[in-house]
Amino acid sequence: MRRNTATISPVAEHVYLVGENNHTDDFGDITNDPKGKNRPVCSLLRHCYLGAAIFIAAILLAAVVHSGYTGLSKSIPNQDAPTAISTRGAVSSSTAAGGATTNTAPKCTDAQLSAIREQLNPAHIDCGDAPWTQQCPITTATKCFLPTWLTSYYSKSGIISTSSNSFVAITVGCNAGYDSVDLLRMGTFDPSVDVSAWKAALGNAQLPTYGCGREDPSHQIVVPAGNTPRRKGFVYCIEENPATAEVINKTSATADYYSKGLRVVNQVVTKSLDAFVEANVPAGDNIQVLEVKNGNEFETLGWTKSTLPRTEYLSYMTDWKESWSGYGRSIKFVSSKLDGKGFTCYWAGIGKLWRITSCPFKEYGSEFHKYWSHIACANRNIAPLLVEEMERIFNKTIHRDENQLRIENKK
Repeated sequence: MRRNTATISPVAEHVYLVGENNHTDDFGDITNDPKGKNRPVCSLLRHCYLGAAIFIAAILLAAVVHSGYTGLSKSIPNQDAPTAISTRGAVSSSTAAGGATTNTAPKCTDAQLSAIREQLNPAHIDCGDAPWTQQCPITTATKCFLPTWLTSYYSKSGIISTSSNSFVAITVGCNAGYDSVDLLRMGTFDPSVDVSAWKAALGNAQLPTYGCGREDPSHQIVVPAGNTPRRKGFVYCIEENPATAEVINKTSATADYYSKGLRVVNQVVTKSLDAFVEANVPAGDNIQVLEVKNGNEFETLGWTKSTLPRTEYLSYMTDWKESWSGYGRSIKFVSSKLDGKGFTCYWAGIGKLWRITSCPFKEYGSEFHKYWSHIACANRNIAPLLVEEMERIFNKTIHRDENQLRIENKK
């Protein structure tokens, strides 16, 4: 594995670089052809509707002519061919290549779909005509997110004490470093890792925080006093902007966070996150948290193959521009790809979740509807208890808001 040497600051020993990985992406032609210039004819016909109609009409016409207008039933070939089985109402599993069964999330009930539609309204006019106004209901609910489900999950007894391997988290896009510090405290239960101390060490540095609450010490995990079990851990804060990486690196040195497990990385990993993980995370160890918020989320996820199956929790940003503006880069497409890898995904807000996986809305696959939002996913294969926790938050979100609406309607 090729490793480059970084020289961005006197404390550059905290920064590691890994060479680009040249494997192909997992999202296929959509990643390699973001503008849709080489899309097939079928795609040019808007999801094949017009093409399919013309094709079916031609087949029917040929059948009628062939039968001498004696009825379509005589023109149907191979009457003994097996009948296609409808997948409507299928159980929460599907058969993959080779006969392997891949579990999926249970389908949303009509009541759950109705609640999601009522609260988020993915068909709202501002989700299509003017996403930049940030008035799309999905955007207003999820442009900021606070992962209370992670805090709740890691606060439960046994998560830390029964873990023999190190906690590993990766944030692709450092911002001001608060997310990384919050994750390090959560994963290690080290009370000396504190966002207030990080803020003091950061000083007057002008770095984006987004004001979503993770810089607030009241939102970080509470470490009980006494002999609370500790866990060794590492958080890799990967930042492609050299100036930002320099500031975060110096702050880490000032607060002595390198010794606590924080690693600052100045690197572009859009196509090489797998290589980075292979070089820095022992084979066989899981990645507890992966956050992607580098402005190239679609490409980063598309080029990440070996890392995702060993990732317990994933969060990423979506947008209506930049990485997400290309043809076919829809919520439906990405959530389907992640579902195939074992992830159940949710719209993520401030302590609230709305499930996306197995809760279909036609707008999620539309080229017209784009959403600036945060999405959080848990891996059903290696983190089933985390999936249960997030599902609990999802049901709490829709039921609580339904009760509020019911009270309002009575007034």
